[in-house]
Amino acid sequence: MKLAAEAKARLAEKEQYQKAKLAQAEAKIQYKNQKDAEKAEYQARKLEQQQAKKDMAEAQMSSAKAAKLEQEKMKEEKMKMYKEQKARAAELNKQEKELKLKKIKELKKTEAKKAKKEKSKSSKNDN
Repeated sequence: MKLAAEAKARLAEKEQYQKAKLAQAEAKIQYKNQKDAEKAEYQARKLEQQQAKKDMAEAQMSSAKAAKLEQEKMKEEKMKMYKEQKARAAELNKQEKELKLKKIKELKKTEAKKAKKEKSKSSKNDN
């Protein structure tokens, strides 16, 4: 009986040891799973941050492109206004020259008429 009790005690010890070993293995697995989950979470955050940086850079580039396009558009508008202004100035100069020529012609006509009148007066006076 003593032998049976010792065998039972050893068996109980063995079971206790195996239970402790199993609990230790489960704790190890839980710890590893927790570490893996933390690592995955860290990787996910890191990827999110990288994507956010990438999106920010794209937005800045897009904004810069938009600003550049706006600047080019303004430059084109200024150039168009400059050309229009130049064309108007050329037209005004042309009109001014035509007006001066017209005045000169009128002045010459007037002088010719005066000269003709004086000539006819002087020829009448001679008679």
